[in-house]
Amino acid sequence: MDDSGLTIIASEEALDRVEKRTTELRLVGKAANLELMHQRIREGTLFGLSPAGAGVPEGFYVISGECVHQSADGTVIRTLGPGACVTALDLNDSAYFKSLSALELLYISTQPIFSSLSEDIGELLDMARRVEEKDTSTAMHCERLQKYSALIGERLGLPPHRLEDLIHAAILHDIGKSTVPDHILSKPGPLDAEETATMRGHAAAGAELVARTYLKGTAKIIAQHHEWYNGQGYPAGIAWPELCIEAAIIACVDAYDAMTSDRPYRRAMEPAAAVQELQRGRGTQFHPVVVDALLEILVAEGVLPGKAHIRRRGLEVGTAGRPTSMAKN
Repeated sequence: MDDSGLTIIASEEALDRVEKRTTELRLVGKAANLELMHQRIREGTLFGLSPAGAGVPEGFYVISGECVHQSADGTVIRTLGPGACVTALDLNDSAYFKSLSALELLYISTQPIFSSLSEDIGELLDMARRVEEKDTSTAMHCERLQKYSALIGERLGLPPHRLEDLIHAAILHDIGKSTVPDHILSKPGPLDAEETATMRGHAAAGAELVARTYLKGTAKIIAQHHEWYNGQGYPAGIAWPELCIEAAIIACVDAYDAMTSDRPYRRAMEPAAAVQELQRGRGTQFHPVVVDALLEILVAEGVLPGKAHIRRRGLEVGTAGRPTSMAKN
């Protein structure tokens, strides 16, 4: 700021910035009770505006790209393009949006949004990156997990707020491994009983880490992402329907990606062979509906042949945040 009170931020410069896997947020202006941010959002990303204090406004202006405003059940209310302006004041519930293309926004808030994101997200993402760096075999694993988890969640009709938590949980699901000693995390061979117990503690440790932040909605998902459909997983040994569907999604996609990725001790499986393993665990380790949804997506992407055998089952997502009915196996 110069003597006249004027601050100029050149293109691509910022007072501070936060970079996530799906968005980049640049703080370009700040006063005592105002934050002005330039945000870039990747295509297909969910974002939203949350209720604030009474009389506290926030909003955004669309610079380029398109997004849709969705209801809580995912129904499209309106499409927004360049020049559209959204202002939120005294919201009763969160408002949800989804980018249809690469999106640029000018985001204005009278809440400390950037500071919260910078502290919470930045620290968590740094920890997640360090975990990936320790194990080179998992490079890009979270990217793939995020992609397929979101596609399955959409296919199963999860509402936007739960999809958002699912996407964040997919990125951060293994963050608890930051508490696991390096010699265990990078061990190429089988773990002994003590090492296994230490490794299995990462799910609860990760849930505890995110529970301290505004991403606390992901804590339950992260805590349960190694549980089994039939209750034989860890750490709590819970079974469906106590197991949340978001954790069941991550568990299935996590297993598929692990099988189709090279490891120091084995070569990657072909997708068809990995799918056979998922089908063997369908209804025991893996949620049947999630397995079917993943297979449908892999067929649609051409990863599997169009005649791949898929056993469809219905799943209805209730307003209380849990699937309410499912056909028996």
